Amino acid sequence: MIVFAAIAPHGDVDSPPELLAAMEELGRRFEAAAPEAAIVVTPHNVHVEGHFAVVTAARVGEHENDRELAAAALGALRAEGLPVVGVSYGGNDPAQAEHPLDWGRRSRSASCARSASSSSARRATDRSPSTFAWARRWHGSPGASP
Repeated sequence: MIVFAAIAPHGDVDSPPELLAAMEELGRRFEAAAPEAAIVVTPHNVHVEGHFAVVTAARVGEHENDRELAAAALGALRAEGLPVVGVSYGGNDPAQAEHPLDWGRRSRSASCARSASSSSARRATDRSPSTFAWARRWHGSPGASP
């Protein structure tokens, strides 16, 4: 069951105080929802033309990546016929690999037991992510709007 969802703008260190306060409130609401798992979908990750990219490395920056949850996301996307690949970084063994976290300021660790990361599918000529198309299909709400 989905207990929390959010679309957030960049919250860089030099952002206006109002945006920083709003991002802190977003963090409080996330913590209050106490999700068992979090899936972060972002355009600030590996870009694989025309495909979603699900991180299969053991860590994303300083955060543990739930490889079982990542595999479930890969399977669900494939089952829906959506183009998706698993990606890792560094060593040949994803179970030992650390995918870089290279955007924005460091955040405190998500206070949930499981997390995974994914990039939205893009075409070379299309800068707008199609993030929510798979989320609507995966969670069974085809008429939902982002």
